[in-house]
Amino acid sequence: MKTIKSFRYEDYGIFLDLEDAPASVAVNLRTGDLQLDEGDGDDRYTGAYLPAAAVRSLAVHDVSEKTCQIVLGFGKSDEHLLGTTDDLAGANQWVAKVLSVMKKELPPSAPPVAGELQLHTWH
Repeated sequence: MKTIKSFRYEDYGIFLDLEDAPASVAVNLRTGDLQLDEGDGDDRYTGAYLPAAAVRSLAVHDVSEKTCQIVLGFGKSDEHLLGTTDDLAGANQWVAKVLSVMKKELPPSAPPVAGELQLHTWH
């Protein structure tokens, strides 16, 4: 299971730490490009580089009343679960910050830090 331990903001990048893989997602503050280093296991990327231009969507989905997932969409139709957390506000804040670095917009109907962010596709 890919459980999110923390969301980190440093002078040089934005990070998502899984419980078993620190800095599993790293976002370059200058370019918005992503580096995925999620460790070993099913549905995990190690050493994967994804330019910001290839990101189709980044969203927070409610799984239950207390749990949400961050899902990355890239390519034509690929989706990848980045992790699961019970920190909905932290997940929404992290996604909003990453999207701002990527120069992408939140869906118009999405609140900035509360509730579910809907999947959004860029053209």
